Amino acid sequence: MIPKPAVLVNLPYGWNDIENVPSEYQDMYPVMLDEPNGIGWYFKVLSEPLPQGPLSMKFEGISASCQVWLNGKLVKTNLGAYTPFEALLTNLRRDGSDILAVKVTDKTSLELLPEIENPGPFSKSRRYKRWPIPMGTGASLIAGGIWRDVWLVQRRVSWMQTPDISSSLTKIQVSPILHGDLSNTEVICELFDADGKKVAESAGKEQNPIVLRPKNPNPWHPGTPYLYKLRTSLSRSGETLQVIEQPVAFFDISIRNSEFYINQVPYFLRGQNGPPHTIVPQDREYIRSYIGKLKELGVEITRFHTAPPTHAWLDECDRQGIMVILESAIYGSIGCYPFDREEFLENAEKEMLAVVAEYKRHPSIVMWCLGNEMIVSSERDIGLAPQFIAVMQRWSSALRQIDDRPIVANSGGDGTEFVHQIAGDVDDRHQYGGWYVETLRDLRNLEPYVRKNDMLPQPYVNVESVAAYTGPDGRFLQDYRQRRVTAQRLAPLFHNSPQRCLSLQAFILKEYAEAMWRFRRDDTTVSGYIPFGQYTWFFDPFGNGKTALGEKPIWKMYRKVMAPVHIQLECWSRHLYTDDTLQGTVRVFHENVLLPRALPITIQMKFKGAETVIFETKTTVKYHDSVEIPVKLPVSVRSAGKKELELKVFYNGVCIAENEIGLRFYEPPEKDEQLRVNVYDPAGLLDGLEKLVDCRFVKELSAIDFSDVNVPLVLGPFSADRELVDYKQTLADFCRRGGRLIILEQNPDKYTEDLLDMGIKVQRQTTPYWSPWARNLVRHSDRADIVIPEHPVFQGIEQDDLEWWNEDTFLANAYLFPLKFGEDDFVLSHIGNGLAKTELMPVEHPQLDVSYSPLMIEKRAGKGKVLFCQLLIGSKFATEPVAKKMLLNMIKSLSE
Repeated sequence: MIPKPAVLVNLPYGWNDIENVPSEYQDMYPVMLDEPNGIGWYFKVLSEPLPQGPLSMKFEGISASCQVWLNGKLVKTNLGAYTPFEALLTNLRRDGSDILAVKVTDKTSLELLPEIENPGPFSKSRRYKRWPIPMGTGASLIAGGIWRDVWLVQRRVSWMQTPDISSSLTKIQVSPILHGDLSNTEVICELFDADGKKVAESAGKEQNPIVLRPKNPNPWHPGTPYLYKLRTSLSRSGETLQVIEQPVAFFDISIRNSEFYINQVPYFLRGQNGPPHTIVPQDREYIRSYIGKLKELGVEITRFHTAPPTHAWLDECDRQGIMVILESAIYGSIGCYPFDREEFLENAEKEMLAVVAEYKRHPSIVMWCLGNEMIVSSERDIGLAPQFIAVMQRWSSALRQIDDRPIVANSGGDGTEFVHQIAGDVDDRHQYGGWYVETLRDLRNLEPYVRKNDMLPQPYVNVESVAAYTGPDGRFLQDYRQRRVTAQRLAPLFHNSPQRCLSLQAFILKEYAEAMWRFRRDDTTVSGYIPFGQYTWFFDPFGNGKTALGEKPIWKMYRKVMAPVHIQLECWSRHLYTDDTLQGTVRVFHENVLLPRALPITIQMKFKGAETVIFETKTTVKYHDSVEIPVKLPVSVRSAGKKELELKVFYNGVCIAENEIGLRFYEPPEKDEQLRVNVYDPAGLLDGLEKLVDCRFVKELSAIDFSDVNVPLVLGPFSADRELVDYKQTLADFCRRGGRLIILEQNPDKYTEDLLDMGIKVQRQTTPYWSPWARNLVRHSDRADIVIPEHPVFQGIEQDDLEWWNEDTFLANAYLFPLKFGEDDFVLSHIGNGLAKTELMPVEHPQLDVSYSPLMIEKRAGKGKVLFCQLLIGSKFATEPVAKKMLLNMIKSLSE
């Protein structure tokens, strides 16, 4: 009998299968977040007329462990949320009273592996978990229930499974998998084109491979996803016993000399990462719309992150032409799996192989991935990489026995660079430069790690970057981690501005993608870029009305920087005077297999909204190659402000690529004869200041008349030395009597532990331990916040001016640390510290926010003032218009 508390549900149905999404998205889901967890029962009365002969129930997935009972008898157990399995229905009554019951334990209630007396090396990790199976992430972390399709399967005396398929550009090989009595049986394979015309047929006996070779087959490709229909029939003595139909494709992916080849042609993979397959696993109409939208936007490959999807998602990828990286459910970022426990290794391997066997019929799958970020620095730093690599090699070897597509051993790659061994076939890294940790300019430090050499033979694919997730309202998500990062990347003035958040999100994608294009050279292994955006790149990502899947501005940028023909202007001096010279390098990349291999193009540049073309040239770019054209262009604009420079590529008069670059123009400064200043500049970086103010350079401090407190003193960059220390009392007296000091950027050293005993320290900071190549790099800042915009230091300067200063984009590489802070002291500029908790200032003060590092402080000293400034004003005085203007403002503010 079915218990009376039971409620009617339609399968698939999981009682708590909801993505652990940020709070901004939680009200978008119909499933309650507080639904129960634990153990649940499903009941089904088999009252329908049942077919004769052996029957089984196929479950495509039950999360996470289950027992299947028929009429009170246990017929099957299974462990693994993604493992497809069949339960043979024996001893059926077939009178309408058969009851099938399934007892399900969800992941939150799984019994952990038992503790053992001598635990293995991975137990040393502070993140160690005794999980018995891959846990996934998001929905799959808490999912419980029958959350995949269920099928009643009739098994005759002779029957076959879905055949194994292997394909190339010229043939389809079918490997039948037969069971039961095979006497006098024959397998017939028929191949039909998209119009339903039979184009090939062949037959075989028992389980011998059958080869189909149609004439001039159409290949499957993201640009032309041509599918054929394969009909496989099992017959005995002319009687058809079973027919299976499935889509197939003529397609080939291979790796040669550290590069991907698609259909025998070298190929740079370009896509977008993370469909919401754990949130919407089954809704075919939604899935069709979502994949269709990706296709419309130019996505050619996607990655199903940390959980295998349902067949519904892969069916659409097959049909619409989006290549797939299919990933196992091991998500190491949430904890360290027990890679030293054989029970876990066997369970995980069994599930991986079952998933591959179930899904390998999909032609869109081009790579398998064993898991995501399976170890991180916690394990890497205690020397566990060799043991981990051995596990990856074991699993890779097992997977290769059933499918030959390339393997990503560990999405994220942590640990592999410390072991002179290789696992899998593809080097897949995650790196969030420009958001979580490094600046976008720091990506240049990645280059040595992707140079082709004997120890790095695998193609490199970047599948996680950007990560500047925005919510439904366009603002950055507001969980703890994202708030801290936002403070590092965006001025507080703009935190609640959807326009600013969305603009920065698009900008990060632009600069990151252009860095990846820049590394697309013969001497590197960079072979693909698949940024991690998920559904957060859309407005109303789960709606079904007119506003559903609305494109955020990042998609407009995606179409520009991820197109198969791409143009970019590499220019690191984007602040110019209104009459100046623009210098840089134009690069054009050709990855469009549908265009001529040697592509004749015309390149044009002009300012947005203007008619005049300021640069034009003709050249030829070869497929899977690029051209570089140095440019040095005189530019003259009528007024200061921001302007967009448009770049376009034409072929036969048609625009096939476009991009843009933002430039800011400034009026050249004029000399102010009224401003007088003394300058101590032993580094010689302030040459030219005399053209702007009445200044007196001194080589020694003894040359200054400290009795005149009306003339400010500028201590130039890196001037803190023994002589300055010897004069600290003189300088203190100078300020006490009303003198004013400007102290420009200094190095952190013994002279700046307490600069002139004024309670200010200069210190370095380092990037967090996030990516292998970024360890211990000094943290540079490519922007700064204006804290008090009305202060005269910022006269004529906007927040946008304190971003991406010329030459290398940096504004600071060392920071101020207030040891003493008075009521009359003020922070004028600062920068968010981001996620590095060890960098937080331990001294709290009402004027100081411990989440920020000061870059400019105005400090009262007796009757005088001191401006401490770690912005690179002196270092960039000769090359950065904003630095020059700020120094003039500082001098003026202390002269009044």
